[in-house]
Amino acid sequence: MRKLIIILIMAIMLFSCSNQNKGDKGNVNHNIRDRKKPLAWGQRQMIYAFADDFVWKQAENEIRNTLERTVYTTVNEKMFEVKMVLHNKIDDYFRFNNLLFYCDWESDNAVSSYVRSILGDQVLEKLKTDGAGIYPVYNLWADDQLVLFIVGENEEKLLKVSMLQADSIYETFRQRLNKRIEYLAYQEGTKPKSNFTNKIWELDLPMRYVLFKEDEAAHFTSYLARSSSKPDRFLAVYYEVAEASDLSSDWLIHKRQELAAHYYDGDSFTQQDITIMKKKIAGYDGWMIRGRWQNAKQAVGGAFSAFAFYEPAKRLFFLIDNSVYYPEGNKLPALLELEIISNSLKIK
Repeated sequence: MRKLIIILIMAIMLFSCSNQNKGDKGNVNHNIRDRKKPLAWGQRQMIYAFADDFVWKQAENEIRNTLERTVYTTVNEKMFEVKMVLHNKIDDYFRFNNLLFYCDWESDNAVSSYVRSILGDQVLEKLKTDGAGIYPVYNLWADDQLVLFIVGENEEKLLKVSMLQADSIYETFRQRLNKRIEYLAYQEGTKPKSNFTNKIWELDLPMRYVLFKEDEAAHFTSYLARSSSKPDRFLAVYYEVAEASDLSSDWLIHKRQELAAHYYDGDSFTQQDITIMKKKIAGYDGWMIRGRWQNAKQAVGGAFSAFAFYEPAKRLFFLIDNSVYYPEGNKLPALLELEIISNSLKIK
């Protein structure tokens, strides 16, 4: 059994945010990388869970509903998949990149005893005050790893905190996934800002993205990233003069249809193929649609998301479009990459 002296990283906060710079290879702790440790194994969206039998029977449905949330692309893709692992397999899994432990502090069962031996008195003192908590530890046994401990003073408080902190548990893993995707997207650096000298906006655009189509008169620019082993990823920026009161989800739907038909050779979508929500993007409150596109002429399809917001200083509507083509597999990771890049948009 792996034992560590863990002066646990427990500046024990319920949650902590990263100050990671894009593509910075020196990030440690709750940032993405700690090169002094062996590289974590596994898929970025797989979470391995350890819990004593009775606790897992009570907590399983809740944690699956929490973490296995779906995002509609061309199908309902799970953000994460949870796999329960027997405690005696910890030596086989301790280096995987997403681990989840449940601990009833009063229990002498195997998983709780193991977690108690790791976390020690620092957590016990907090439990006396708080009763329960969730404790994320970054790069504990491996480089690029998140280990999340859900701990309760007793079984009742453990199950209660797991339920009440469901969104925090999800956000901890989701933010880590976004940081991993961001790190990979930017590890080769970004395009020089001189690429945007003649524009009223700029992006932190990864090096692998190249100009795809540009219509300066119509204020439309799009980029493409393509490789043999990854989805085709398209990102476009468009703007037009408008009044704030005219911004709506209907405007976004209509304009995205219009731009895709013209610049993407007839791509289209139906109202039944999208979800609509309010969304903050690039620091602006606006609208988002996400779903499935198809092209009848080419007999192909894929996933997309599009954002619209109003820029008051310039009195402009902006539309940022993300599109993925990947018949071979899941589109969600590529779509998340595009949304991360889109969020870097800055208006000059």
